[in-house]
Amino acid sequence: MPRVLLLATTTGYQTRAFGEAAERLGVDLVYATDRCNVLDDPWQDAALAIRFQHEHESIAAIAQAAVAKPIDGVLAVGDRPSIIAAATCETLRLPWHPVDAVLAARSKLLTRQRLANAGLPVPWFREIDMAGDPVALAAAVPMRRQADRADRQSRRDPR
Repeated sequence: MPRVLLLATTTGYQTRAFGEAAERLGVDLVYATDRCNVLDDPWQDAALAIRFQHEHESIAAIAQAAVAKPIDGVLAVGDRPSIIAAATCETLRLPWHPVDAVLAARSKLLTRQRLANAGLPVPWFREIDMAGDPVALAAAVPMRRQADRADRQSRRDPR
């Protein structure tokens, strides 16, 4: 039976749906969840307890567990576990997205820059300093004058 690792938060409602789907497909679903490792299986799901903010330790814990019980694939629910999933797959030599691609997908700015650099159409964007003066930032952004257009149209329409 294939074993698939699901990285998710313990409170994610999606995990139940993944579990039901895995059961129907005959897949052994193994959980790795962001939780305290001191409590002994508080949700009775036999999950690996990892901490999303401690990526390297989490990857090492998953890799160590996979020695005894190999995994065939990895799924991640959410942004934070996606980095751990990508790095885990690199470590275990499983097919997945490269870590660099996952990092880009988590950043709208980086995604738009990469799409633009590849010659693909993207909406106008500009990187800004969030600590900057909002009035100066607003003045530097080109805006369409929607109100002017609406005024012109209303003058032509007698209603």
